[in-house]
Amino acid sequence: MKRLVKESRVANLAIKAASVIFLTFVSISAVKADDIRINATPGQVYNLPASLNDTHIIITGSGSSGAPFIVAGAGGKTTLRGNSSIIVTGDFITVRNVSFVNNQINYRDYEALIQIGTKKNSANNNTISNCDFQYTGTFPDMDVKSQFYWIEFFGKTNLVDKCTFEGKQNRLPVIHVNSKGWTGDNNTISNCIFRNVKSRKGEALEAIRVGFGNSRSNCKIINNNFLNYFGDSETISCKSSGVIVSGNTFTDCRSGVSLRLGDSCQIINNKFTNTIWPVRVSGAGHVISNNVFDSPTSSITFMKGGTGCTYKTVDNITVNDNVFVGQLDLKVLQSSDCDELPKGVLMRNNFLYTNGLYKIAEGDYGSVMHGMSPALKARTDGIKEFKYSMKNFSPTTDSKIMQKLKTYQNLKINK
Repeated sequence: MKRLVKESRVANLAIKAASVIFLTFVSISAVKADDIRINATPGQVYNLPASLNDTHIIITGSGSSGAPFIVAGAGGKTTLRGNSSIIVTGDFITVRNVSFVNNQINYRDYEALIQIGTKKNSANNNTISNCDFQYTGTFPDMDVKSQFYWIEFFGKTNLVDKCTFEGKQNRLPVIHVNSKGWTGDNNTISNCIFRNVKSRKGEALEAIRVGFGNSRSNCKIINNNFLNYFGDSETISCKSSGVIVSGNTFTDCRSGVSLRLGDSCQIINNKFTNTIWPVRVSGAGHVISNNVFDSPTSSITFMKGGTGCTYKTVDNITVNDNVFVGQLDLKVLQSSDCDELPKGVLMRNNFLYTNGLYKIAEGDYGSVMHGMSPALKARTDGIKEFKYSMKNFSPTTDSKIMQKLKTYQNLKINK
């Protein structure tokens, strides 16, 4: 193994001696002399130095299912600063123990600090683990030229796990998962922390964005923590079908999950604490189940939709086994070109906790909305906001729900 690692380092030194190497397969104009190119083979480990500045690492080749190729940070973690990035073009490659600090890259050359695959060639079965991303400087608020992702996927069955993302300020989401076709890409983002992201005038700073519409990604976003995240009106933006958002916590955030352009997504077992817009729904066939909504202003917001307008029609939505703390206010937002109210919003076995526990009446709340006169709130952005106050509750002492609330309250106290 030591001999293989030594040979890999010697090969890298030879590559650094070359003035320019063109890599058309990565859609990058050129690799500079100071950059590192690694050729992955099954079972090998490439150990990075303790610190790198203005260095791009291009990983070609592949590991295998039973013997992935590993690029590992030195000692604790390798720190990459300045104009630095990592590009993975092969399969079964793991990148771990790397810290990105105050990076600025040229989006025309490199779209992300870590890019898995390219627009022309996907990369599959790769893992990014135990990596940190932090920015403490400033970016021009409306400057498109300074935009880039922190992580971007082109491929299937890739994993981001146990990473921390803090302080992103420039345009584009922290993680963007590209999705094309309808067979499912099955990428996963799990056990990560997204925190301390301020709002920006131009928005476009979601924590996670999946797809651009017209696809089924089957992406899984599970067991992550979102803390003090205000970068966008959609902390998680699902623009693809089949996305599963499960086991996440949102605390003191501007928003939670937005089901924007896809269908048949699941929002299950999440906790929304002091989050202004926890869930926003467009499209059909979604399930919102077993969540705790503990936010002072909203819980679930539906979009008016229609054929040929900005948002898809809301239909066939299942809302079951959720707990709403303090209030249950369902809201509907209407953009200028959409006028169709939600329909088929089936509420089952949901509970409201406010000075006692109450079971919420079951039924099709889409039909209920059609028969109500909601309160209209004027907004400066041209969006009409309608508030539907639900009042049909009955007292209950359901022990399972009380235990669920007790567990949730203990988690709040211990944060």
